Amino acid sequence: MADMVTRLVQLFVEDHAHEIFTRALVKKIAREHGIIAQVEAANAKGGRAVAIKKLDLFQRQRKRQAAAGVPHLLVVVIDSNCRKPQATRREIESVLDTSLFPAVAVGCPNPHIERWYLAHPSSFARVVGASPRIPRYKCKRDIYKQALSNSVAAAGQMSAEGGIDFGIELVEAMDLYEAAKSLSCLGAFIRDLSAGLEQIKLISS
Repeated sequence: MADMVTRLVQLFVEDHAHEIFTRALVKKIAREHGIIAQVEAANAKGGRAVAIKKLDLFQRQRKRQAAAGVPHLLVVVIDSNCRKPQATRREIESVLDTSLFPAVAVGCPNPHIERWYLAHPSSFARVVGASPRIPRYKCKRDIYKQALSNSVAAAGQMSAEGGIDFGIELVEAMDLYEAAKSLSCLGAFIRDLSAGLEQIKLISS
């Protein structure tokens, strides 16, 4: 721990499911880079379009508070909602104020964040107790939310939150290399996040 540095990471995410998964992933990858991540979170709620509008407002508010300091890294995770992740990323980038934060990482789950919870079946089975029932990719509302909930129930587990309450354990158990190979949108985010963390490790605190 002597060589670890502490950095402040700000999450801006679409909802609670995004926050659980992203917070755990940031902390896990940060440790691999020798960083203790102190994570703050802003939760947008209301879907992709609302989240992007709120991101713009959030940045304006942080800019007014800049005298008190800003986080080292901004992490934005908003669902693609059946659009190409690159298109959602461009939409996010169009409102990003890159002068405000030293580094930014962007994630666009395709189509929804629950697919990331199911990204590594073998670790899911170890954590939850049974292999997940993953549907073929479909652009259908709540299909992966239901798949996550059903997979947890099939394992005989109780979940008040449809399975997202296993998020921290799932991320900790997940083989990120294998998960990234299975889902290109998750792989892109892991690479972006790793680059951002490495960047802020080098700046003075």
